[in-house]
Amino acid sequence: MHTPESPNMGVIPSELSDRHASVPCMAIQAQHETHAQMLEPLAPHHLSLDSPATAWHAEIREVVENAIRTADRSMQSEIGASEIGTPCTRKLVFKLGNVPVVNQERAEWYIALGTAAHEWLATVFAMENMRLGFTRYLIEHQVVAGEIDGIELGGHLDIYDRVRHSITDWKNPGDRGMRRARQGPDATYKTQVMVYGLGCENAGLPVREVNIVSFPRLGTLRSINYWHAPYDRNVAVEAISRASILRKRAKQIGYAELAAIAETQSDYCEYCPWFDPATRTHELVYGRCPGSQEMITERELVHVPPKF
Repeated sequence: MHTPESPNMGVIPSELSDRHASVPCMAIQAQHETHAQMLEPLAPHHLSLDSPATAWHAEIREVVENAIRTADRSMQSEIGASEIGTPCTRKLVFKLGNVPVVNQERAEWYIALGTAAHEWLATVFAMENMRLGFTRYLIEHQVVAGEIDGIELGGHLDIYDRVRHSITDWKNPGDRGMRRARQGPDATYKTQVMVYGLGCENAGLPVREVNIVSFPRLGTLRSINYWHAPYDRNVAVEAISRASILRKRAKQIGYAELAAIAETQSDYCEYCPWFDPATRTHELVYGRCPGSQEMITERELVHVPPKF
């Protein structure tokens, strides 16, 4: 009998089954209850029939928020491949310093949607491995690209194709993100796939090309955007070097001091974990950022009183 690790069968890899357990809802139950017990009427002390619907609505949000907060990605504290390429130096400094987030609610739901899409795609390509009869695709494969002043930089790449020697990263943007994707991926995304490539190279896996495939959050599959480029290890090496220099500098003068003088650049500021539009540029609070100068200027223009 073949185990999940059998390379010739191409079934779901163990790391995939651990990280993305797609279990039908009816199979999820309290360990002490049988299926028959689940169908029996609940004891009176379990019931809350007199509570208003709004109480249930609040409970829905609480369950979802708790799941998001305790998810692997939300709990990750060390910097990863998806963050090292940001053009915003202040954002990178905050991440290197493990600064607590202040803008979690704005970002968490779209991240949860993206995670769900990734899990579904992982299952789809695991099933394709089974259909092929061999493991063509390494799914959610963990790699280590290097170190940032002693901190290991790695991550789980979405797909490594053993036939094409290629890496593919899935994206699930909204309308604005799809418009940007059609213009080509930004530096953060490009660096991410190159870092994965360096990690594969370190593991002895040849890398020829990298791909970014953006599935629209709304719309049809006709709107999928594809981008590819030759693998360039120098992009990953330079990103690691930049982060290492910043971390060493922060040790010398302090993260707060470095963040205060760090350059800011537009990088989806409104979704940044440390975005706080109430913060004033001349009165910066460590761990909070008013956004890039471009965003600040746009806000000021919107609030300029009319001249008569």
